[in-house]
Amino acid sequence: MIRTIQVKLHNLSNYKQNLLDNLFQNYTKAYYEMLNYAKENLDVIEKDYKLKNGSYKGETIAKFFKGTEIHKKYNLEPLGDSLKKDVGCSIASYLELKQANADVSFPETNKDRINVLYEKINELLNEISFNTSLSKEQCHNLEQEIKNLYRKINNINKYRPISFARYDFNRDACLLYNPKKNSYYAKLYVFNKITSKEHVKLYKQKSIKHKDDIKLYYLPTLEIYKENRSIAYIIVPLAFGKWHERFLKQARKRKMKFCAMKLIKRGEDFYLDIPLNEDIETRAEKKKRYEEQNKNGEVLRKIKKKKKEFKNKLGIDLGITNIATIAVLDKDNNLLFSKQFNGNEYKEKFEIFVKKLAIMQMHGSSKYPRDKKYISGILHRVANEIIDLSKKYEAQIYLEDLNIDKSHERIKSTKKFENLPNKLVKRVVKNINRWAYGQMYRILVEKCEREGLPKLIRLNPRYTSENCSRCGHNEKVVSKGERVNRESQERFVCKNCGLQINADVNAAINIATKYSKVVSFKSKEVNGYKVINHELFDFKGIGKDNIEALNDFINKLREYKKEYDKIPFEIRKSDKKLRGQYKILKDVDREDYENYYNVED
Repeated sequence: MIRTIQVKLHNLSNYKQNLLDNLFQNYTKAYYEMLNYAKENLDVIEKDYKLKNGSYKGETIAKFFKGTEIHKKYNLEPLGDSLKKDVGCSIASYLELKQANADVSFPETNKDRINVLYEKINELLNEISFNTSLSKEQCHNLEQEIKNLYRKINNINKYRPISFARYDFNRDACLLYNPKKNSYYAKLYVFNKITSKEHVKLYKQKSIKHKDDIKLYYLPTLEIYKENRSIAYIIVPLAFGKWHERFLKQARKRKMKFCAMKLIKRGEDFYLDIPLNEDIETRAEKKKRYEEQNKNGEVLRKIKKKKKEFKNKLGIDLGITNIATIAVLDKDNNLLFSKQFNGNEYKEKFEIFVKKLAIMQMHGSSKYPRDKKYISGILHRVANEIIDLSKKYEAQIYLEDLNIDKSHERIKSTKKFENLPNKLVKRVVKNINRWAYGQMYRILVEKCEREGLPKLIRLNPRYTSENCSRCGHNEKVVSKGERVNRESQERFVCKNCGLQINADVNAAINIATKYSKVVSFKSKEVNGYKVINHELFDFKGIGKDNIEALNDFINKLREYKKEYDKIPFEIRKSDKKLRGQYKILKDVDREDYENYYNVED
């Protein structure tokens, strides 16, 4: 989860004020010049920078500007990467909205937006002065409209926010801390090679002497700051409230992680947006930190925590009509609980969000409407309830692994939609592009880690919506597509056993039962004996009945396992067949092996 705090650049000198003013002017000019350049080559960007799944990303579109030197023209070499990403993200969001069939135009400059408002004001003034038939009330209403338009013009930010590409001590931007005074500073790299030399000559900043009361430390590593003026930068003090300081303290203790920052101008003041990621420290980072803290260089012992192993299962079927449908099963696959989370509220709010985003995008704004937080809040509420049910029933969570190409061409080419009219296909594409599968998965993974639950398992969703959850019958496969078990979007009726159940609940049950540790072997009768074999092994098990044949096969597996263990790990990892054998051999030495192996006639 990322939280963003906004702090003010405090007590700036005239030199720094003028420096930042010029920086914003140049950045805004370069941004709109690159945007116009991209508009001229929009067809190339749409074709060459489209991802395999049909979507667009700002990072990939930023590569389009690799050979251009527009940022150098405005002395913005240190901000070149961030400028390209900024423009790339604006174009990517425009293309995503365009692909989702939203009414959206190419991003405009703030000057164009202001000119449109002034044109409206002139029209209203002409109507007041030349139309003699207007009453006093009508004139008063028109005057109020003019005042509102002037307010809108004043609220429009003339300058583009400056996005720094990364949080780094030696480039872009970072934070410094003075523990004696409990004060924070921002270190901003805003000079190129030429302006850097001019800055060193013209502006001789007082060197910071390393006394105990004015020592500065980099955040979050707390390395001592050492002045280096070979590449010039500015250090500015920050002002904020107690609420902001609470999060900065957590970042100092490494409970939160600093991300790339953003510089904003509002009126005559400057502000810095600092995103903080509540990221869990990785094992590699922990090991590094322990080794640095240990003076003798000895690696500390790792204390392994026992992970919880849940016997029950919780399957999740994600969809468009219903955000999520869950089914909780016990170890014998008996249904304990099921629930559907309706997606109507999500759809309505997302529709409003897309319309507002299209308007803001048209006016060149880099911000998102506030509705985005409400939409993610809906997903968080659903995820919280799923986590609570997992704790209550002690159930392992299983989720379908979906990787969908959301482009119009890909969906139109599938058998299900190839004969449908374009209007209907466009509606399907629009709904799929607004589907929050990826976001829902990330939220659940994060919450499982935070609550100490077992790792979420993703499964191949093939046939989960078509197979019967009671008998496993698939009418579509048997009848070769002529008949199906799923009669409608909601109703599932099995043609084999007659089970009638909600289609989404049936899919959730199949997802929960699809992942199983039980390995099934096929049994055949040959000359009065039962013969068991498996496609991954060359030997067979023979016996008078299935139990005797299974025991014979298990004994041969144990003998083979001794040879298997001698194979180097790298070879086992790279070979597909050997990886498959490991899944069967890992439980062969258990005393209760009958619970892990099954025989099917």
